[in-house]
Amino acid sequence: MNVCWTVNVLCMLSIVSLFTALPSFTRADEMLMPKDRTGFSYYSLQFGAPFPQATTSSVSNTAGTAFSGRQSMEFDAGFIIDLIRGYYFNDRLHSEIKFSYSHGFSPTITNIAGFVENPNAGLTVPTTGSLDAFGVFTNLRYDFAKFDNGTRLFAGAGAGMVRITMNNLGPTASPFHIEDSDTAYVACLMAGINYPVAHNFELTAQYTAVGISSTTFTSIIGPNTLTVSSGSDLLHIGTIGFRYLFN
Repeated sequence: MNVCWTVNVLCMLSIVSLFTALPSFTRADEMLMPKDRTGFSYYSLQFGAPFPQATTSSVSNTAGTAFSGRQSMEFDAGFIIDLIRGYYFNDRLHSEIKFSYSHGFSPTITNIAGFVENPNAGLTVPTTGSLDAFGVFTNLRYDFAKFDNGTRLFAGAGAGMVRITMNNLGPTASPFHIEDSDTAYVACLMAGINYPVAHNFELTAQYTAVGISSTTFTSIIGPNTLTVSSGSDLLHIGTIGFRYLFN
C-alpha cells in the first residue's frame, strides 16, 4: 500500500467518523459555532494527497525513435498542503482564496508504446526524480445542510492555476531526464463536512475532483531536445484539516 493511498484512506475514515458523530447533537446553549455565520471569516489548514493515478504522456526526443513514444507515469507517494482564507457572504454562501503546495516522489514510468528498438520498450522501469506544484485558487462554497450542533455539509466549485516543476524526472538508467516547469489551469468541484470540536473551531474533511489542463515540459540534454507533453486530466484528492472562524 503506497503513501498516497494510505493518506486518502485516512481521509475517508475521518469522514466516516464525523458522520458517525452527527447524532450526538449538542444542546442549543452549548453551541460551539455561531448559528448565523454572515460576516464571519475563517482560516483553514488542510493536509492530504491525490488518489494514485497514472498519467499518460507523449515523449519526443531528437535523439531518435528509440527514445520517443508514449509513457505512463505514476507517483507512488506524495502529499498536499492547503492554506485557505474564507468569508461568509451570508449564513451559507462563502468564498475562499486557497494557496496550495504539493510534492510527488517515488515515481514509476512504463513505456507503453513506441521506443522502437529500445530494450525497455513496453516495460516498467526504475525511475528517479520528483514533482513540485504551487497553486492559487478561488472557490465558492455553499453549506447545503446544517445540523443543530453546528455540523455542516458543503459543496462548491473553484478555479485557479498551478505552477508544476519536474525535478530531474526520468528513467534511472537513462541520460534523458526532465528538468522544467509549466503552468496548468485548473477547475474543481468539492464536497465535504465541517464538524465543531471547540469554540469557533471545527474539523473538516473534503473530497475534490480537479480538472487540469495540458502541460508540456522541455529539457536540453547535450545536443538533444527532450519534450514531454500530457493532455488534460481529472485528478481525485482527499484532504483533512481544521477551520477557525472569527469576525
